[in-house]
Formats: sequence, structure tokens, C-alpha cells
Amino acid sequence: MVDYVLIARREDLSCLQSVPMTPKNLLWSLARSIKMEMRRTVNSNPSPLDLFGEGQAIRKGDLNFIKKSIDTGLKPNFRNDKGMTALMAAAYFGHVEIVRFLLAQGASPEDKSFSTGQTPLMMAVIGRHAALVELLGKSGAHLHAKDKENRTALDWAKKGGFKEMVALLEKLGAMR
Repeated sequence: MVDYVLIARREDLSCLQSVPMTPKNLLWSLARSIKMEMRRTVNSNPSPLDLFGEGQAIRKGDLNFIKKSIDTGLKPNFRNDKGMTALMAAAYFGHVEIVRFLLAQGASPEDKSFSTGQTPLMMAVIGRHAALVELLGKSGAHLHAKDKENRTALDWAKKGGFKEMVALLEKLGAMR
């Protein structure tokens, strides 16, 4: 039989003060602590957490960080814990150059978010970015893909009252 010794700082266990100290609770607390420490110790190597997490490189439009991440081995279709890809986030936030770069690196305009089933095209519509709707439409995004609520990008444009988006999607081939 092998015994394991776990060493934890008092502050790492503070969330367990009102919880019975079972092995399961101790491991949960340590895993939480490690995850938080990973987020705190971002060094010169890009971390996938920084694409969506605390650093939010995509939200900020930091193309250089994203290029460095891809150059150091991060796959262009990397997903966060909700299943959102970098392409989806860039489409939502309206970063045309990041979307172009990710598409050139092989990111798929067909991927769907695990949590909502939305595609990068839907995210561009929701974010009201006509230039990205056109770019994604011309880059092979499936115009009739449906999310988990059975809505297409055209449905999202209509729901939002985005007449320009509706006209653009119809011009690209989306059907009513």
C-alpha cells in the first residue's frame, strides 16, 4: 500500500472551514487552488487560459498574443471549458484580423459551442459585426446550422431586429 502526503497552505483550505474534511473535499480544494495558481503564474509562454480567462487576449483583440500561442503549439480550434473556440470569441467581439488569422491557421467556421450550439457565424450576428458575417459566410460557414434552440444565424438576426444582417445573410444564401 502507498501512502500519499498532501501539503496545502492554510489559505488553500479556507473554503473548507464549514465543510467536513474528507479526502474528496481536500482534493477538491487542492485542485481549485492549483487552478487558481495556474491563472496567477502566467509567464512568457502563452496559456490557453489567457485566450478566454483573466488575460482575455481575444476580448482585447491581442493578435500578437494569439499568434504567439499558435506558434508555441496551441491548436487554432482550442476550446474553453464551455466549448467556445477562439474563432467564436473573436467573431463575437468583432476582431476581423484575428478571425482572418485563425481561419488561415485552420480554425473551423463549422464548430459549435458545447453549451449553446452556436457557431462563429451566429456569434458574429449576435455581436452585430456585418464584416465578419460576410467573411465567415464566404469562408465556408454553414448558413443553415442550428444551435441548441433550433435557431440559425438568420433567426438570430431576425430576433435581434438586425435588418442589415438579415439582408446580408440572405444575399449569402441563407433562406427564410
